[in-house]
Amino acid sequence: MGYKSISDYGIIGNMLSAALVGIDGSIDWCCLPQFDSPSIFAAILDDERGGRFHIRPQTPFKCRQAYLPNTNVLQTTFQTATGTATVTDFMPCYRISRGRLVQFPEIHRVVQCTEGEMSLEVIFEPRLDYARSETRLDISKYGVTVNGGTETLALSSSIPFAAHEDSAISRFTLQQGQKTESVLRYGSDKPSPSGAYNSAGKLERTAAYWQQQAEGCACSGSWREAIVRSYLALHLLV
Repeated sequence: MGYKSISDYGIIGNMLSAALVGIDGSIDWCCLPQFDSPSIFAAILDDERGGRFHIRPQTPFKCRQAYLPNTNVLQTTFQTATGTATVTDFMPCYRISRGRLVQFPEIHRVVQCTEGEMSLEVIFEPRLDYARSETRLDISKYGVTVNGGTETLALSSSIPFAAHEDSAISRFTLQQGQKTESVLRYGSDKPSPSGAYNSAGKLERTAAYWQQQAEGCACSGSWREAIVRSYLALHLLV
């Protein structure tokens, strides 16, 4: 699919790990469950063998990326001749009772058609341990189980997948107002119904957490937006 410039990536994370999401909707780099864990997607290093998690339109498209204001929640917007859709990506982290911070080994990808209709394609091809381990995919009713060595992942999704060589692929069409949810969870050996992960609730609480952090950034003036964005990116990596 070709290599991208580093400027064509946004980052999501939860202060334990992070993922790079291309402007074309492809997660090309991610290590789970921690920053220094072996990669599960590494197309940024090897476009052919590294592995990726791609969500994109099936027809020619224009795209752009932006963060939800004052958060590390990333949105990729696609526009085609028939409609507009957004992919919202985040890794959940927020405070619960007594201020305890919870960080989930999960990547949430919410796709919503906001105008017209759009036919989309999902290409899920994890490659565990920097693509050195044999990665086995097992497709079931609620998604895909990934095994390799001692590691397991589960992709739970509201869309059906089909096997294609060593990848799982889904093609579907969304009408205005419709959405799909996919959750990749490290350490899980069985996909669950996607609603079990409460993506909407975790998105709201994660966005609120980052917005609270942004409020604590003591700066003002014409450069505040850029400073807060840098602050949030650094905070994500701590």
